[in-house]
Amino acid sequence: MKLIFGLLLAVRFLLGETALAVVNATEVVFTARDIQAVIEKAPRSKSMVNGLFLVSLEDSPVFKLGDPPNRFSVSARLAIQFAGSKPVSARISGSANIIYDESRKAFFLDSPVVESVEAPFIPTALESASKAVITDQLVKRFGTTPLYTLRGDRSMKERAAWTSLKSIQISKDAVLAYFALQ
Repeated sequence: MKLIFGLLLAVRFLLGETALAVVNATEVVFTARDIQAVIEKAPRSKSMVNGLFLVSLEDSPVFKLGDPPNRFSVSARLAIQFAGSKPVSARISGSANIIYDESRKAFFLDSPVVESVEAPFIPTALESASKAVITDQLVKRFGTTPLYTLRGDRSMKERAAWTSLKSIQISKDAVLAYFALQ
């Protein structure tokens, strides 16, 4: 009888801990559409490199989740203008990650990498400089503009959990941020 009572007590204790862990955990899910809506509202910027050329966004960048795995791809149309010439269209592609800023309760662009610049007029010697400028523009633009902000009208439990990010996963459908109070 004591053995059965002990086993029941152990099972209750284990179930209680598991239930407590589930109660103290929360997931936040947002999609590429949510991110794109924020990007569309962000101001377009221009950047000059050593007085040689001006780079400006023609359209808002397009973000696709999960490509490459657990990152997202970034593509955009730019206008690149060399000193004394007319602007010419170019396309870029790259990838980035996402980071959570606990103090601002928001997710930001992290570690962007411009992998290709498709503009046949850019001399090979300036291609790496243009990649660096464009990457710098992405960092400046989205380093201060959150890609997604947690809503303050959530339950106390969810808001408390937001201080303990456990993981961020980027799939093709959504970004899943898992928070737990443990």
